[in-house]
Amino acid sequence: MLGGHGQLLDGGTRVRNQGSAGFRGVQQAEPQPGAHLLEELPAFGDGGADLGVACAEQGRHHEADVPLPARGAQVPERGVRREELAPRDVRPPVEGSDAGVAEADGQGGDRGVRAEGIQGAHRVHRARLVAREQRVDDRFDAGMRDAIGADAARVLPLLDRHSFTFLIEDPATIWNLGPQRYQTLAERYAALTPRRDRLAIDLNVVERYQNVYPTKQQTGAELFELVHRASTGFQRVALYFESSLQEPDLKLLPSASAAVTRMESSGPKTVVESAAGVGVPWKGPVMVDGRPWPVADGETVWLPAGAHTLEAAPERAAPRLVRLNADLKTARISSPTAIEFSYQSTARAIAILDRPPLRLKIDGADERLKLAGPKTLLLPRGQHSVVIEAP
Repeated sequence: MLGGHGQLLDGGTRVRNQGSAGFRGVQQAEPQPGAHLLEELPAFGDGGADLGVACAEQGRHHEADVPLPARGAQVPERGVRREELAPRDVRPPVEGSDAGVAEADGQGGDRGVRAEGIQGAHRVHRARLVAREQRVDDRFDAGMRDAIGADAARVLPLLDRHSFTFLIEDPATIWNLGPQRYQTLAERYAALTPRRDRLAIDLNVVERYQNVYPTKQQTGAELFELVHRASTGFQRVALYFESSLQEPDLKLLPSASAAVTRMESSGPKTVVESAAGVGVPWKGPVMVDGRPWPVADGETVWLPAGAHTLEAAPERAAPRLVRLNADLKTARISSPTAIEFSYQSTARAIAILDRPPLRLKIDGADERLKLAGPKTLLLPRGQHSVVIEAP
């Protein structure tokens, strides 16, 4: 997603955004690319370290003609609620507080039925089957194995056969420890599976029962360090929960999740290197690696993973990709009226342009436009190359 990625503050402070996509933005008017477990927080998208917010929208969709989801009837079995989504609802699903997270890919149309489960029940989309499995950590706190029967080593081999995301819950017994624990957690789980891209971590931002200082609940610098360290170790990060986050912290959380390994300036050029993609504050046209770059919104330039060089560019009339909730791989301006980009996403992807699209090619073949708004385009899951013509 142009989100799963981070965003740098002015001056190069290493703090993160992403989108899955965006933070793919908590309570913001427009979705931020970068942090989507924020459905994917891969948010720009899915592939970057996705910053997710449990119980939070991953950024409110800013197209005015996209309706809110229509609430459906309650289903009594096992506390599962089914909701019929409005046909053109393109917003990521709301993360459940303790609902678990495992994503299984599925097929379907734009209209879908979602089942939201409490305490690990599955959530289902017809457009994309989402089954998110949450497990309490038993690697850092081995006592959980005997206490509640948690055994990640027996579940993780399923990642080799099935497409899902394994969400690790940070147990309350270690909430008093420092942010360095997330690197240890990441290393211990990486030893159990090669699919590190399918591992996610759940951070509980609540009052702790231990004697902790300076505050009972994580906030300010402590919270930002937790999010940053977690984002460095895991491609997806979920925060529990939206209403517990302090208002002053919200704007900096996206930036706190940016995993940037290098940023330096040399004359008119700026070099930025990141492991999962990043958003860099930038006003005006930009060239990336010596070529005009179409992925920007006027305030932020969105970059794929790796090292990239940015410099100012002459004004161009070409269309721009301003939001993408997938893992951006490449992008270029192919003509004054067209752009080309490639992406990877485990779910249906959503691309927002700066103008209405006219024609679409996916992997070299002409495709019918599937719109969720005048400038919002729905794209298939998987890895694809896209050409969009927008005069």
